[in-house]
Amino acid sequence: MSLRLLKNHARFYSSSSSIREQILDLSLQNVKSHGWTEKSVTLACEKLGLSPMAYNIGYVDGLGLINHFFDKALINTTKAAQDPAFPDDFKERVKYLCKARLEQTIPYADQWQQSDLF
Repeated sequence: MSLRLLKNHARFYSSSSSIREQILDLSLQNVKSHGWTEKSVTLACEKLGLSPMAYNIGYVDGLGLINHFFDKALINTTKAAQDPAFPDDFKERVKYLCKARLEQTIPYADQWQQSDLF
């Protein structure tokens, strides 16, 4: 494979990955109104000026949006462990990280049953 072809290939995947992330980030804002559904993702696509069919980029049978939420929550929980306020005591660390993780889930607690998976 030529170097030019490899660069184009990498550019395509990095840009489609970026679009996917934009769609899913915006979709999370729709979850409170429309649940973990295709509708949340479709509305995000429309807001980004994409075809509503672009929901396929991130929806993946209902799992894409949920996986995106979990991935973001893991990243944020990991950042919490790097916070200067992170405790030294093991039990306090566990409490701190559990609290950090739960604070991310609580805003969506009422919407879990609205997932297309259930």
